[in-house]
Amino acid sequence: MRKITLAMGLAAGCTLGWAQNSNVVLYGIADAGVRHASGLTASNAASPGSITALNSGILSASRWGIRGSENLGGSLKADFNLESAIALDTGSQGNSARYFDRASWIGLSGDWGQLRAGRQTNLLADAIISVDPFSLLIAALNPNVGIAALNQHGLGVQFGNSGQATAAYRLDNSLKYTHNWGRVGVSLMHGFGEVSDKHSALSSSGGLLRYGDGGLTVTMAYQRFNSAASSKLDAMTAGAAYRMGSVTLMGNYARHKARISDASDTVQRVLTLGAKYHATEKITLTAAHYKMDRDRAGLRADGYGRSLLLAEYRLSPRTRAYAEADFTNWRNGYQGAGNKKHATGTSLGMVHTF
Repeated sequence: MRKITLAMGLAAGCTLGWAQNSNVVLYGIADAGVRHASGLTASNAASPGSITALNSGILSASRWGIRGSENLGGSLKADFNLESAIALDTGSQGNSARYFDRASWIGLSGDWGQLRAGRQTNLLADAIISVDPFSLLIAALNPNVGIAALNQHGLGVQFGNSGQATAAYRLDNSLKYTHNWGRVGVSLMHGFGEVSDKHSALSSSGGLLRYGDGGLTVTMAYQRFNSAASSKLDAMTAGAAYRMGSVTLMGNYARHKARISDASDTVQRVLTLGAKYHATEKITLTAAHYKMDRDRAGLRADGYGRSLLLAEYRLSPRTRAYAEADFTNWRNGYQGAGNKKHATGTSLGMVHTF
């Protein structure tokens, strides 16, 4: 009996020791609201009519995930993150093609920085998030998400190993290194195309530089994405945020140029200006205007302007109610034949984090 008791005690001690060295967290966001739009569909594409719908993830994409780290000794840690999108209004998986579509990586971190391997966001998104007035929220309507960070680039060609011809916001089979030296931070990223006998096909490489001193944040990033035919998409972004008490002013400029074919280039640009105001401990107001321009070889220049307004009320540390309004003016037929030249939308919703 003494031997059994001793063995059980040793096992319990080992379990406790491992538990103290590791940390695993289940987390998520549940966001749903009612939205009415004129000139836009339920998925916010240009439309000739109006619609009222219950949507998931109007403010922040509904999701669940698991992340954790383990202390390996000294300053060295093993890290991982798995994250999956959810359509809260239907209960379905956000991406039917892959389960952990939002993040799937493992890495090491220490005093020397962090190295991640797997599916993760590109450097454009990493740079823009701290200088976009909405921090890349309202993703379906935010041109910094869709165009500047390439979540819906509309080029019809897969650039980088994203698995999609419509987006390069997240890249499979990628390595990302990040390190901070006081106020200065650097990130480097390389995505492997993994196409036989074609080293550059679907690959991607880039760098990010950021500076922050508490009141001022400045970021800039450049990343090159290759198609399966090794044609290139060169993208850059540069922006700043300046906090003055309860008000933060933000601005950003992003541009990318894509070679669609030997005789066809597409250039898209997004200019952003906006502000965030913490009116009280519970109320936050955000406003931004985005100007998107597109130039294509042999075609008329077009684009759109979009203004977004958001009011958030904190019901608790984890739950917020929100109201959103958006106004879009299409230019030179960007919206497509038969669709309204102007679009408006309003949303009321609630988001809970856990």
